[in-house]
Amino acid sequence: MVDLHADFDNLCERYLLGELTESECQEVEKTYFADDSLFERFQVVKEDLLDAYARGDLTSNKLKSFEQHYLKSKARRQRVEEAP
Repeated sequence: MVDLHADFDNLCERYLLGELTESECQEVEKTYFADDSLFERFQVVKEDLLDAYARGDLTSNKLKSFEQHYLKSKARRQRVEEAP
């Protein structure tokens, strides 16, 4: 049996780390904007990723992707810097 939440979580993480194609990104966005529960799930995955970064718990590959893709935005960098 497929765990849809785990699959969606993995897809969201890959989205946040910049590992998806543009069309895959658009599909993820379309999916989570169309369903409130999936949007909430996306937010949880994002917070978990930020927490793992803050704790130094990301693997070297994920850390590199996080820093190169997610932290590319000034607003995102500020949010990470201001996190408790």
